[in-house]
Amino acid sequence: MTSRLKAALILLSALSLFILAFSLYGTFIYPDGFSKPLYKACSLICHQERELCIKLNGNPMPICSRCIGLYSGALLANLFILTLIKKRSNNRSIIDKGEIISVTAALSWGLIFADSRLTYLNILSVSHTRRFATGLIAGSSSSMFILFLLAVFYSIQINQKKP
Repeated sequence: MTSRLKAALILLSALSLFILAFSLYGTFIYPDGFSKPLYKACSLICHQERELCIKLNGNPMPICSRCIGLYSGALLANLFILTLIKKRSNNRSIIDKGEIISVTAALSWGLIFADSRLTYLNILSVSHTRRFATGLIAGSSSSMFILFLLAVFYSIQINQKKP
């Protein structure tokens, strides 16, 4: 894996960790869980419907259970990639798995779509566990898909620089 891809994974991991930490911090610091600045900042990344937010110490978190799953999944997938993938793997090995990564990402977002439609139609009740799980799956597969896109992008750049 190239140093550019590692840097991108570290950046994405840091962003996911920051969002999760920011959300937890706000939940414990502010009595109602939704101070105006925190609510406004988190509204950029989540719809923040109170009944879909996990409550800690009786306070709703500023991001919903699915968003917590998305960012947790992205963080875990990035850490997995950074620690367990062979050091000598290159962009080509990631690009070769592009079909599997793309289909997995599409299916995981299909799960979220199906869950949200079935809940909207009152076929399924709202479940924080199911919302977190679908978010976790989609977050991790989306992180892999972003890695695949970056690998393709960097390979194209490297090939264009060769005489």
